[in-house]
Amino acid sequence: MQPLLYPGATHIRGAYKIHPFQDNEYSTKTKRKNGIADEALKVICSLYDRNYAVMPIKKDQKVVEKRENKKARESNADAHDISQSVQQIIESKSFVIIDIKFDKPLIPRKPLDYLAKKVSELIPPRPKYPLKTNSAEKAVADYHGQIKSILSSVLEDYRKLNLDQNEFSSESSSKSSRESELEYKRKKLLYELNSTGKYFAFKEQLKNSVIKIVREKFLRTSVLNDPDELQQFLSELYVFLINELHKSLNDSLSVEDVPSIENNLNDSQQMKHFALEAEMNRNYDLAAYYYQERIAREKDNFSNWFDYAAFNLLIEDLARSEECLKECISINPHDLNGLLLFSVISTMQEKYDMAETFLERIIAQENENVIAWTLYAMLYEQKGQDLNADITLKKVLKMNQAQLNELMISMNVLPPQPETEDETAKKEEELIDESKVHSESKSRNSKRGIINNQKVKNDAGLKSKSPAISNPRIDEFGPTLKERQAAIELAINKSVYLRTANFLIKNNAFAWAEKVMAKELVNVNGGPSCQYHILLTKIKLAKNQLEDAEKHCCEALSFDYQNYEAWILWAHIRYLAGEFRDAKERYERVLLFPELPTYHTHSIYIRLASIYLKEENYEESKKLFLYPCKNSPSCMSWLGVGICCYRLDQLEEAKNALAEANILNNKAPEVWAYLSLICLKTNKPLEAEQAYKYAIKLNLDNPELLEEIHLLQEQLGIGNPEF
Repeated sequence: MQPLLYPGATHIRGAYKIHPFQDNEYSTKTKRKNGIADEALKVICSLYDRNYAVMPIKKDQKVVEKRENKKARESNADAHDISQSVQQIIESKSFVIIDIKFDKPLIPRKPLDYLAKKVSELIPPRPKYPLKTNSAEKAVADYHGQIKSILSSVLEDYRKLNLDQNEFSSESSSKSSRESELEYKRKKLLYELNSTGKYFAFKEQLKNSVIKIVREKFLRTSVLNDPDELQQFLSELYVFLINELHKSLNDSLSVEDVPSIENNLNDSQQMKHFALEAEMNRNYDLAAYYYQERIAREKDNFSNWFDYAAFNLLIEDLARSEECLKECISINPHDLNGLLLFSVISTMQEKYDMAETFLERIIAQENENVIAWTLYAMLYEQKGQDLNADITLKKVLKMNQAQLNELMISMNVLPPQPETEDETAKKEEELIDESKVHSESKSRNSKRGIINNQKVKNDAGLKSKSPAISNPRIDEFGPTLKERQAAIELAINKSVYLRTANFLIKNNAFAWAEKVMAKELVNVNGGPSCQYHILLTKIKLAKNQLEDAEKHCCEALSFDYQNYEAWILWAHIRYLAGEFRDAKERYERVLLFPELPTYHTHSIYIRLASIYLKEENYEESKKLFLYPCKNSPSCMSWLGVGICCYRLDQLEEAKNALAEANILNNKAPEVWAYLSLICLKTNKPLEAEQAYKYAIKLNLDNPELLEEIHLLQEQLGIGNPEF
């Protein structure tokens, strides 16, 4: 009955095995000698005896003994009958199905409005519109705006009045002089303004802005009774207004060309791409710069704050990540990813009440969120509430199975047939009776699986020793990219733990992802799989534990030898370990797959091209660098093209490529260094010197490149200001 105390629970159903009643077992579990009914009867009898105290009647001793013997014989006979019936129940494995339904839960679930209010108390939402603040600067700016508006109206009236006059004066310029003509136009305009009432309308238009200047700039809010003081104030105000009027007129009537402001070439998505590329190269300072630049350009974009919070989780800065998520939630309180990640950080900091509040807020907003329910079950387990954890886990497993069936139907895959109530009860009975047998068989199967997996792993190791080029027909008749991605999605969605761990790994919450993966390992329906080892490889790779990452990657390939994601991760591991020859073979093997996702190809082409560049294979390196330049250009890709063209003595192409790299990132010292080399070879000493200065200023950390620049400067005698 305890599951009915779970918040929102209205239904309980289960198959329970019938056990014989034993006094000893009852007393040990309840710590009572008699039942509750017996104790209640004793209390009632004691109350009755107090009110009606009667002297006990003495009975004959022999009569009493006869009655006791008779009761003992009857009880022995009843016990014998009961033992036979109990034995029959045990042998037949009898069970009872209990099904209880309530119209309303005993403990109602907290409503969405209450949870939203509680979250807003913890993280106040940011106001949609900025507060209106009056200041002296704003009052003057308002005055300038009114002057410009009136000026445009006056100029429009002037042009309409003197349009015919201008045509007439251009034909007969000998009628009057220039000055008299301008004076005539001025009088005509003043007459028009006074006769139509526009002059008084302009005065009313300026009145509010002048009042603001008096209050905000001159701090005058009361009436001036002294005439001298009033006259002095009016003189100061007049001088100030005339000066500001002239400034506004000069700005409005200026004939100079206003330089056009160029739009930012790098938008938010492109800067995120640059940040992810910097993360790939372990250049966290540059990645932080790009994330901060995104926030500086769009402070009210909640996704910018969320991405920066995930980056801070990568560098293990929980405090800053928490602050970024607070900004994200204050801008958009309905962002589920921000709420989920904030609850994870709160759990990591052992702020369980706050984490529970945010998870309840997510579930109230989206009741079918499997990741939130899984994290909720783990939070209950972390708090020691095992019963609530089990109930939540059963609920999320049913929910995930329903979503998995829908996904399989959408992919034209037949889902498993649902079980009937009798089959479910029978299955529950078998699970109760044969749990020990199941665990023993599972242990035997796991040992057998380890042996088989070891065999497959050895075969995979033998295959991996041969070059990738020797197998050009890889995956020629295999599944397409869409089919492989659908299989990966199904494999992840089959397990609530893999689904949750995938979300946590994408957002760099690796510490909590490892705990979720441990749950998958001990899960009855879980255990090691290809996706399990791939996710563990990503965790170890992010923590720079290359040996463990390679071990899990090989285990993933033992499950699915043609999994492109495992091969890509293996190539990255060998590249980061400095084994460029092995990395090159694996990258080449990956490129033999007929199709690859676009988010994987950028890093593959960049790293494989850099390996060719180190081997001085400039033609192949240039071709590979040009692939990301077409699809996802970055400073690194264009820099690689520029270096290859420079080494191939294609100076004009190298200069253009480095110019593109400089546009995308003008703080890359190697770009300026190679520009200096090109300017030296094309006999441009001034440009070479300036590019060299920028490279030194940006802390060029490449001794070989610096030495090459110095040698060329000494040969030509130009480009170095230290000469």
